[in-house]
Amino acid sequence: MSAQGIFILDGMDSRPKSKAQLKKILAAGKSEMLAIEQVSAFGEQFQGKLTKKALEEWGEITFVVPSPYTARNSFGKFYLNKQGEIAVK
Repeated sequence: MSAQGIFILDGMDSRPKSKAQLKKILAAGKSEMLAIEQVSAFGEQFQGKLTKKALEEWGEITFVVPSPYTARNSFGKFYLNKQGEIAVK
């Protein structure tokens, strides 16, 4: 499965600059600020706001920051940790 893009729903719908920025957002309990972008032309990827329910249904979501189109500087995965919280690795 290909890596998906992410937008931060901050009024400007900006792209995250790093995994560290995503970890800060999740540590603040603001996963609803993250929107996952489907980049596959075949439609087998999740698209929408990052939620526990999405991860339960779709499993780990592989992402790339800052952009899947212009700058693939870092890859990571969203997953549910042992406490059932959204985490990044």
